[in-house]
Parts: sequence; C-alpha cells; structure tokens
Amino acid sequence: MSVVIKTEPADGNLLKSHVEGDVTIYTVTELKDQMVEDLHDYAGIEVNLEKVAKMDTAGYQLMLMLKKEALKLDKDFKISGASEDVKRIYQLYHQEI
Repeated sequence: MSVVIKTEPADGNLLKSHVEGDVTIYTVTELKDQMVEDLHDYAGIEVNLEKVAKMDTAGYQLMLMLKKEALKLDKDFKISGASEDVKRIYQLYHQEI
C-alpha cells in the first residue's frame, strides 16, 4: 500500500497533516521529504496517524527524526492521533505518543 498526506493550515501558522496508508521503509523517504519541508515552512506541524494501516521501525524513526528536527528549529511537533499499529510500535520501544 502507498501513503498519502493530506494537509490543512491551522491557527498560528501551524499545519495539520493527516497520514493515510503505510508508514514503512518503502514510504518514509517520500514522507520525510514532504514533512521536513512542511516543518521549515510552518511554525510547526501536527501529525494525525489515525489512518495509518502499518508502521514499522523506519516509520517510528521518521517520527523521532521529525521531533528532533522541530526541537532544533524551535518549532512545534505533535502527534494528535494514532492507529493501533502506530500504538503498537511506540509500545515496542516503550515510548509515549
């Protein structure tokens, strides 16, 4: 399965990103390019992962990298929703969403 990002501007120059599909080693490059660009263009991003069908370690690492990049840029990064598979991968690494 592929991945789709739907975005909508929010208050305070924030961007809401809704990710649908698989966030895996096969799709993270595409996601990374778009989401890093969004992070540079906006005051922050809120990522909704409720419609993610599958997330693997590469997807988890992408979320960690985006959070680290946001901190470096002094911008906001938040995950606002998570599918069961996203919750599973975060629990695997003993992390809160």
